[in-house]
Amino acid sequence: MRVVLVSLSVGLLLVWAAHAAVPLTVNHQGHVRVDGVPFTGTGYFRFGFYGAGNTWLWTNDGTRIGVGIGTPPDAAIALDTVRGTYNVRLGDIALPAMAPLPSTVFDGDDVKLRVMFDDGANGLQVLLPDQPLSSAPYAVHAATADHATTADTAASATTAEGVPELQAQVDEVCTLIGLNAIRQMQNRAVDWSSGQIDGWAEAYTDADGQGGSVDLEATNSYWYPQAGVYLAGSPGVAGAIHNPTGFESPSLAFDDDVSTQARCSISQSSAGSLHSLGLTFPETYVSYARVVANASFYGGEYGDGVSLLKLQGFDGSTWTDLEILDSQNAPAYNNIYVGYSGAIAVNAALQGVRVVLDLRQSESSGKYSSVYELSYSTSGTSSEIHHNLPAGTFAPNISQAIGVAMIDDWDGEDSNIQFKLTNTAGDDSGWLDVMNPSPRFQSFTAFTSEPEKVIVRLVPKTNAPTGGMPSIKGFWGRTSAGAP
Repeated sequence: MRVVLVSLSVGLLLVWAAHAAVPLTVNHQGHVRVDGVPFTGTGYFRFGFYGAGNTWLWTNDGTRIGVGIGTPPDAAIALDTVRGTYNVRLGDIALPAMAPLPSTVFDGDDVKLRVMFDDGANGLQVLLPDQPLSSAPYAVHAATADHATTADTAASATTAEGVPELQAQVDEVCTLIGLNAIRQMQNRAVDWSSGQIDGWAEAYTDADGQGGSVDLEATNSYWYPQAGVYLAGSPGVAGAIHNPTGFESPSLAFDDDVSTQARCSISQSSAGSLHSLGLTFPETYVSYARVVANASFYGGEYGDGVSLLKLQGFDGSTWTDLEILDSQNAPAYNNIYVGYSGAIAVNAALQGVRVVLDLRQSESSGKYSSVYELSYSTSGTSSEIHHNLPAGTFAPNISQAIGVAMIDDWDGEDSNIQFKLTNTAGDDSGWLDVMNPSPRFQSFTAFTSEPEKVIVRLVPKTNAPTGGMPSIKGFWGRTSAGAP
């Protein structure tokens, strides 16, 4: 095995403090190749700083301090590695196997970072050369380590084969930083910093975003809370109410408010009775449907049966099952409950959708069937997610930007994801591609004042509509006033 590391030099994310022992975090990004191929998967890394005496000043897990650098730290850090690129904050104690990083580590001269890597198959390797702290923010270093040799005999290489072009490397690193930022917001429930070093991020764990940045009045994309995604297409609640069973207050099922309900009482009835409520409309392509509904009743005395909660579609003449949402088989004289809350992929041209309670027990009675929400997502036109930026997020004279989306579903054949930056002063970056074919820095006319809004546009397919409507779980952006 041959491992090649191409890494950006470390950069301090916190300003030096007066007190010498203040903990720091240091952002480190790198690129790893295994047998000449960028590594993708979970990489197991160990990190350490050492000085002129070649003994550890700091290690990622806090072990081996003062010991020679030939002995690695005990514990590894598992990092997501995408197309060879990884990112880590050294000293971020929120990470497993990460010790605090005191500023005293950098008091001496000739402090270097050593990176050790294990792909899970070939064992731990030292990635040479070790990297001195550098003030150059994008100094590129390359190294190789042969699987069968020790670190002392590993040869270094700086050939074009081992070092991608600098701009492509910067774009890859920013892509990974963006995805990690969104993951942190999803997993740790934190508001992301608006600092210009790390860029700006948002995760769609709520309709208005984890950081509360989504402008709900301006946004017309479709949000699914169960998946935490925004989907291309607008929420559809238009159409004629289809209410053959006589639900009370049927319009409450289509008001986008899950605290209200349309309700139908369940009286004694024969097996096979249907309670249904829905919408009919001119034929349109329905990508998803969102349902919040349930029913609770008492089974009758004439035998067992299975009761079903279903989503059905209408083709203009016939209602057919699209999805069995819930079912329950209960003996006679037992309480029965079926319910569902979530989104269902439909991906079909329809003229109606409805929720159906299919009673299979004879003489079922008592309580109600309720529909709290039924809506659908339609394709055809682009939809947007509008974000309000906190003051000071980006500099006033920006002229380049990169956008990274955490994609849930995307069909690159004809769909697209774009973004733009704007402000009330009239500055506008124009639409910039997120996937072309991957995130990259793009230029535009320099702003005269800082951007106030990020708009993300989800463009559905325009050819034969099938699955693969663009949907994303979060977005991250970074800007520059010159070459990134």
